[in-house]
Amino acid sequence: MGRNFWLLLGNQVASRVAYNIVTFTLLIWVFQLTGSNSAVALWMVMFFVASFSFSLVAGVAADHFDRRKLIITANLLWGIVVLFFIPAKESFALILVLTLATQALDEFFIPSQNSSVPDLVSRRRLFRANSLFFLATYIATFTGYFLSGVLFRFWGYPVPFLVASFLIVVGAFFTAGLPPLHPAAGALAPGEFFAQLKQKLADQLDFLFHNPRVATNIFLLATMFSAVTGAAAIAPGFAEQALKIDARDLSFVVIFPAGAGLLLGTILLGRFGKKFWHVWQGIFVLGFLVLALAVGPTLRIFFASHVARPQYFEQLPLFSFFVAVLAIVMGFVVATVLIPVVTSLQKLTPQKNLGRTYGALQTLSAILITVGVLAFGVVSDLFSPVAPLVFMGLSAVGVSLWVKSKVRLES
Repeated sequence: MGRNFWLLLGNQVASRVAYNIVTFTLLIWVFQLTGSNSAVALWMVMFFVASFSFSLVAGVAADHFDRRKLIITANLLWGIVVLFFIPAKESFALILVLTLATQALDEFFIPSQNSSVPDLVSRRRLFRANSLFFLATYIATFTGYFLSGVLFRFWGYPVPFLVASFLIVVGAFFTAGLPPLHPAAGALAPGEFFAQLKQKLADQLDFLFHNPRVATNIFLLATMFSAVTGAAAIAPGFAEQALKIDARDLSFVVIFPAGAGLLLGTILLGRFGKKFWHVWQGIFVLGFLVLALAVGPTLRIFFASHVARPQYFEQLPLFSFFVAVLAIVMGFVVATVLIPVVTSLQKLTPQKNLGRTYGALQTLSAILITVGVLAFGVVSDLFSPVAPLVFMGLSAVGVSLWVKSKVRLES
């Protein structure tokens, strides 16, 4: 793949571990601070307010500025801002404001990073590169989640933020070793950039309107991202209120097993490619797995009856094992769905539109996720965290049938 690809991958690993250490720590802390699924949902909305506000602008920036400089700047500023979560520990309002700021910075990182991959590898190696990128990204994601639970449970609240700040700076040093990543559209002065921003966004909407296969890929990815994020919004409440497992132990019971499943799925997909199974079949299976997880609280009586309050996972060994097995299989299926769709999107989109296309993906994801997490949070507080999972499972089955009949991916 070449030295430059591995440097970009090194930054992706370091930055995503850091990002997800912070995200999972705050996910658990906001629930423990407020005791409310709706508060967790409101906190998650800050991510998507930032996405909606900045992602398209960031996508245009990725198409017109040196992506290496954008990545380094976003990394270093994020590493500074994240340290302010430590003194803001007891203030939910300040946590919301800081979350908005850190996510806004991350919006400039994502399209610059993702749209740089085709610059560093040949077209014939793009599927393999994306498999490696996906593998590294999701290992980093689940490593961050896992480390967060360990650091938070055994060393307390401040340590995850200190570790994350250090890692993001390491990622910036990796990126500094890359050559300039000038976009195909050519660089613009800041004044010209803002003058052309409106036209560029209009051109991107026109591109999507006249390229329905690209738009369909974006919608499919945004729907999957919104489902995963909606599940994350209710995860602490589902763990403690339904499964009766301490929310900090999600790292051991769900995150680590799901990461193992993702690793296995990525390896097998890299070996067998599109012959493994169709995307619609993966989504269909995923829907049934979510429904199986939803009935977990009912099955708990066979493993550990009369549990009145959340326990550490090692106190519920058989039930924790059942949840972990489900997580492994779900991680495996997710890997076999996302990699082909991301590769299809990159192959269908011209290089000059790639940054804006990722920006459009983030914007649509922000809209769907905002609606989803707020609805899931409120429904979880009014009824049960099980109800949103049932809805997700049934919806996934419906989406799989739509994909089978209407969606054609670029292989």
